[in-house]
Parts: sequence; structure tokens; C-alpha cells
Amino acid sequence: MLFRSAHPDRQAEGWIARERAELEQLDDAKFAQEYPANDVEAIVSTGRPVFRHQDLTRQELEVGSMGEPGVTYYREPEAGHVYVIGADVGEGLTTSDWSSATVLERDSGEQVAQLRGRWTPDVFAAKLDALARRFGRHAEPANAYPVIVGVERNNHGHAVLLALTKLHAGTAPYRIYRAPDKRVGWLTTSATRPVLVDQLEEALRTSALTLRDAGTVDQMSTFAYSDDGRPEAQEGYHDDDVMAAGIAVQLRRRAFGRVLGVRQPEAVAA
Repeated sequence: MLFRSAHPDRQAEGWIARERAELEQLDDAKFAQEYPANDVEAIVSTGRPVFRHQDLTRQELEVGSMGEPGVTYYREPEAGHVYVIGADVGEGLTTSDWSSATVLERDSGEQVAQLRGRWTPDVFAAKLDALARRFGRHAEPANAYPVIVGVERNNHGHAVLLALTKLHAGTAPYRIYRAPDKRVGWLTTSATRPVLVDQLEEALRTSALTLRDAGTVDQMSTFAYSDDGRPEAQEGYHDDDVMAAGIAVQLRRRAFGRVLGVRQPEAVAA
């Protein structure tokens, strides 16, 4: 499929207006699928997408800077800022889902880093520890905890949490999230998953969340409701970044003893 930008004659507003007149039954999302202007618009979702097309295409994507293997930084840690890290755990096999972690600045909801790769639980734990220490290095005072890490504790998450707890050793400048049941880690269940997805969608739609990572946006563009109403990655795609971002949003809402207000943009498209 060729993008609209590959056809100079299709850049003029007159051409677009004529095509829209002929295809007036198409909404913006359908029009973008017929005539994609970029990579995100080129992805055609089947079923009912969870995240609105216009919310994905207005994200301010950046190349970022590569750090340790698997890490991309979009902003450097700043003193006085608080960060949340949501982590979704894969099996670590070459054909399995990814292990993913999304770092958000707590107050702004801005994505400042992304970790993604296929690692064994102990290696993923070590990478999370290094990432959290990097964003917590400006802790003021020294015993403060400007970072909180929430790891999904389902399945292989137990092994990651065990390794991360040992690495923390009570001295690291970050906290490991404890759920209401007092156990460490985020538990994804049939009750918590819909809330996580709904509030992630709300955060994106209301501009309470700003994404910088193209991989995260790509996964969101293929995350849709199945025939039985379950929000999930379409066949052949992944949702690890989606879940990691969702956990980070939950930490931002829950973990610091207050629910942050939604930052409303000047105008939100219907």
C-alpha cells in the first residue's frame, strides 16, 4: 500500500475534498484506511478498535535515544519529578510475547521511556531495576522514592517480582507496587482488566496520556474488541505495550494516595 504522501497530486486540499465528496459516507478513520498518510493510518483494524484513530494519530512520536539494550529514552530524569513504571511480563522465548515496560512522568502523564524485549524473568528484573534506579537517581532527600514500579504478577510475573525484590534489597530509590490485597505486583483478572483498558482509553482520549513511542502506538492501533466483546490484540499482533501502559496509568491513578484529575485539552474531537 502506498501512502498518500507518495502521490504529489494527492496532497492538494482540492483532491482530498473531491475524494471526500465521492466517499462522503466514510468517516475520518475509514478515509484514512483508504488513503493512509503515514504508518499508523496504514494499519487497518478489523472489529471495533478500542482506541480511536484520531487519538493515536495525534500522539507526538519521537525517535528517542537508545540506552541499554531494549531501552529507548524520550526524556531524561529530572530532579523533583515522580515517575511510574508499568511492566507486562512475557515468557522470554524467541517466539513469545515481549516483556515490556512503560515509564510515565506522574503529573503530566508523558511517556519518557520504553523498555521492550524477550528476556528471562531474572534478566527482565535486572533491566527494570536499572531503569527504576536511573529515574530515581535524583531522589531528594536520599531516602525518598520518586519512582514506583508495578509488575504484572500473573504467570511469569511472580519470578520477575521475586528477582526484583532481591535486587531492591530495601535500598533502591524506588518502590514496588503493592495491590490492595497487600501483595506485591499488579494482578490482572477478569475484574481488573476491563477497568485497566477503559481507563487507558480514557487517558488517551482526554490527553491525560501522551505517547512518544511508535511501537506502543502501533500495538494500540491493532487492539480491538473481539466478537465476544473482549479487548485484545488482533491475531498476529501483540498487546504487551498496551498492558504495560495500562498498568502505568493505574499506578498514576492509584499508587500515590490520590487520583489525578484528567487534563482536558482545549478541544476533543467527537
